[in-house]
Parts: sequence; C-alpha cells; structure tokens
Amino acid sequence: MNNSKSNQILEVWDKSIITKPNFNDLKKLDIDDLIASIFCPGPFYWYIIDFSQRKMDFVHPNVKSILGIMPEAFTLEYLIDIVHEEDLKYMSTYEDMVIKFMTEKITPEDYFNYKMSYKLRARHVDGTYKYILHQAITLTTDRDNRVLQVLGIHCDIGHISTTLEREVSFIGINGRPSFLGISVDKNIENLTTSQTLFTKREIEIIQNVSEGSSTKEIAKNLHISIGTVQTHRKNILKKSNRKNMAEVITMAVKKGLI
Repeated sequence: MNNSKSNQILEVWDKSIITKPNFNDLKKLDIDDLIASIFCPGPFYWYIIDFSQRKMDFVHPNVKSILGIMPEAFTLEYLIDIVHEEDLKYMSTYEDMVIKFMTEKITPEDYFNYKMSYKLRARHVDGTYKYILHQAITLTTDRDNRVLQVLGIHCDIGHISTTLEREVSFIGINGRPSFLGISVDKNIENLTTSQTLFTKREIEIIQNVSEGSSTKEIAKNLHISIGTVQTHRKNILKKSNRKNMAEVITMAVKKGLI
C-alpha cells in the first residue's frame, strides 16, 4: 500500500465540509432511490464511504466481477491505491474542485441535489486497468452541514470510451442546473450553467438504447408509441450531429449528460 498516495487524497477530504465524528441530527437520503436514479452505461458496483471513520460502510458484491476483489477487502485505502498513477494527481484536483463547488457555488441544502462525476482508471487484481466512470453524491450530513457519508458508484465504461477527458461534471438533479465538462484548470468561481442539448425524454431514450433496449422495448418502457421513439431517435442524431446512437452514447457519457 502506497501511503503517500492515500495521504494525497485524504488531505483534500479533510477540508471543512468533511466531518469529524458528530452524529447528531443526521439528514438522510434514500439509497435505493438514488441507485435507481443514477445512470450507469455498463457493469457497476457501488459503495458508501463514512468520512467520520474513514472507512467503507458498504461495498456491493459486483466489485469482485469488475475489479476481482472481494467486497470486504475493498477499503478506502485500497480504493485510492488502485487509481492509475497518472490519474491520481487529477483525482486530487477533481476532489478539490468538488469541495470548492459545494462550499462556493451551492448551499448545504443542495448537497443532496448534485451528482459529481469524472473518469479514471482503476487496477484489476490481474494488473490490467479498467476505465471507470466515477459518480458520487452526498448521502448524509451532520447538524453543522458537514458531509458524513457519500454514495459512490463506479461504472466500467471500457466498452464505450478509453479516453480520459480531464474534466469533472456537476450534474443537477431534482430540477437543479448542471455544470458539465469542467476542465481541471477552470476556476470554480467562473462556472456558468450548461445548456441542455437534449430534452428529458430524449435523455431517457439514450439511456434505454445504451442498456440494449430495442425500439419496441423502449416504447413499452416509456409508455409511448414506436413511431414516437423513432422520431426521438432521429431528433437526437440531428441535435448531436452524430451518425448513430453508439456515437451519441459515447458523447453523452463523456460530457456527463447521462
């Protein structure tokens, strides 16, 4: 275990919004609802970090099929250690940007209404690296609005993209505005709301296509006609200036649109 690697990230997490033990008056979100609302365009596992204890509260069994490690061995230190060396310094920057975004751009009440997203490479036990879409959202805070628990989701996107844009996205949920594809050298103070390329229904179509659903299945899932699905698909291709839906999905994942 490379302790210097762990310390590099932990120093970022030790900033003001990361809590020390104080479990009074917790604010909580429903995990099942969150998992259902967070889009993952491939195999994924999820975990819960308890920042007050610097430990994992839970790790989903899928981590074994994706990274080859048993859930009980997937500690916070292990998570940091398997990040590719080239990506680690960017991870520190991403996490610093997340903290600045939360402290400077939104109110504590909105901690629960933003999903943070960026990409990195994580090492499998066989020594190969997986391209991972990392997504995280605050689960609980204490009475002083400091973060207690965070839900993290790691999705294997190697089948979609093997490039790493050095960007982080702040994706608004429950009607909040999004800030997408923010470069690591961007000043958080100067962020502007990202324009939405697709409608909510078009995003649903893209998500369904990425999950392998046929036009007929999408129509059934969304309770609309096959003709309506086909019209949406045509509009999506036109708006995105892409040749096919595979290219649309790749673009959407890279930009944090889904």
